[in-house]
Amino acid sequence: MALPIIDSPTFTLKLPSSQGKKSIKYRPFTVKEEKILLMAAQSQEQDDVVEAIKQIINNCLLTKLDIDDLPTYDIEYIFLHLRARSVNNVIELTVKDDVDEQEYNVEVNLDDIQVEFNPDHKYAIKVTDDISIVLRDPSYNMVQKIASHDNDEDGMMEMITSSIVEILIGDDEVVLLKDHTKKEQEDFINSLSSKSMRELEVFLNTLPKLSHNIKYTRADGTQVEKVIEGMQSFFT
Repeated sequence: MALPIIDSPTFTLKLPSSQGKKSIKYRPFTVKEEKILLMAAQSQEQDDVVEAIKQIINNCLLTKLDIDDLPTYDIEYIFLHLRARSVNNVIELTVKDDVDEQEYNVEVNLDDIQVEFNPDHKYAIKVTDDISIVLRDPSYNMVQKIASHDNDEDGMMEMITSSIVEILIGDDEVVLLKDHTKKEQEDFINSLSSKSMRELEVFLNTLPKLSHNIKYTRADGTQVEKVIEGMQSFFT
């Protein structure tokens, strides 16, 4: 008698970056994918963990999607929901209090974690009366590449260029930054005013991120509320 093939349930998830307009389908990860993550975690190399997460998501996605083009918060949001459907949607975190410096255990429902969108995060910057810049959130692949830079200034320049989709000139001219050489891109960015550069920095400093408000009670009975952010915060 042949061994049975176990069917996996299918789930649907709306991508945060699409503002609820685009949905993906996925299955829970299996023992095979769990082993991939375990091996990566044992290596204690951040790059190995990142690649493992990407591989697991690619394996479990039933919707055709290039995850390297997705912003970081989409990837993290997908993985949290994968973990919730595959293992358990409730995890226990250990948080260190900022006042008494003691550690406290807090239960968190992964389904309650959302992506926070800062109202100051604008996707268009008016450079002059006739020129505007249209922006996009940096892709997961780009963020990982930039993180490997030894020079912060080079990393910032690459982050800015990767975030600029197009330049609007007048009423009908559209210029794609990617169609130009690296030097031309840098010359354009270096020609921006200080005001425009500050607005670009605000854009990068207000990127959407996973966020959740947790509550716990200190040893002295004080009620504490604390915001935790980013995927790493939910697996410590």
